[in-house]
Amino acid sequence: MHILRPHSLLAFAALALPAAAQFDPAIAVDINPDPDIVEVNLTAAETTWQFTPGVDTTVYAYNGTIPGPTIGTKVGDTLIVHFTNNLPEPTTIHWHGIDSYADMDGAHVSQRWIQPGETFTYTLRTDSDKLAWYHPHVRVFDQIEKGLYGGVMIKDPVFEASIGTLDIDEHIVFFDDVLLDANDQVVPAFSFTDPLQNALYQVNGRVGNHLLLNGRLAAGQNLDVRAGLPVRFRIVNVANTSFCRLDFKDPVVGVGSDLWLMGVDGGFLEFPINTTDVTSTAPGTEHPNAALITESVQGVLLMPGERQDVVITPLGLAGTIYTVTQNDWFRGRHAAVYNSMGMIMLPDDPLDGAYPTVPYFTMTLTGTDPGIGEFR
Repeated sequence: MHILRPHSLLAFAALALPAAAQFDPAIAVDINPDPDIVEVNLTAAETTWQFTPGVDTTVYAYNGTIPGPTIGTKVGDTLIVHFTNNLPEPTTIHWHGIDSYADMDGAHVSQRWIQPGETFTYTLRTDSDKLAWYHPHVRVFDQIEKGLYGGVMIKDPVFEASIGTLDIDEHIVFFDDVLLDANDQVVPAFSFTDPLQNALYQVNGRVGNHLLLNGRLAAGQNLDVRAGLPVRFRIVNVANTSFCRLDFKDPVVGVGSDLWLMGVDGGFLEFPINTTDVTSTAPGTEHPNAALITESVQGVLLMPGERQDVVITPLGLAGTIYTVTQNDWFRGRHAAVYNSMGMIMLPDDPLDGAYPTVPYFTMTLTGTDPGIGEFR
């Protein structure tokens, strides 16, 4: 990869913000002093969590947090994870994005399920610079929905220093939408009794009614960022069915910079790609609602399970607040209606691709723009 930029990002390392404790996931504790071995303890258990401030929801969590703690490693490290299952049901951990032997992969077909009360030690080798993530591979549609997911940050310090990304202020974003009932409890999978609701669930998947950022309601979350300095976001879509389509350029306030796609699921791209202004090429542009789609900014576009590594340089005056938004995208949704004979029909959803844009989180600019130009 080669990044064209008018300045050395390393020269401004001292100006980078520390990680925001309330924005980013917790960090796993490495209990091994060997610099080439990362050894952590993970426990999955049922607990309570507040998606909504002040309201307890019964969830599953790794080490008591949603997301689970981020495991920090470098390329070539040996990763040892001592896992304890304190859930009321069996589970495994799949290491999504890390190559491993089948018996360490956590797949339900290659590893004996870890029963309640049992322990298992995973031993892996971190292979390439990326944000991988971990999650169950037993009843994934339910266990991930209840909160079982977390990140593994794998760094190649020499390579990242050579391209100027090692010391950029960096944040992890787990995008999710959880479906809660009237009592703020997670709706069990396949529990719909209304025939139309059940039909929609079967054909469209489970769409949440609470949009989450790192396990908390996204609305109202704010991140302070330094004006004029690059910010890197590692984004994972852990939603059951919803597409993550984030626009980092507030159209009202008008601040921000180009959005550069640095990497995807497999790691760094050979060259960064500017994904700020992209004309919609969504499948089905002949869709009857195509004329209603006014968004021409693709920004971040992730299907469930996908990851992206992006960099922006927020530009503007200190105190400026602008909003990162979640935008709809065509994905073949259906509606559910009864016909005159009482049969359930599944026509196209008339709003597919045209659901309203909603705020995701805000960024507040701090400090004085050093005038070093945008990230290239």
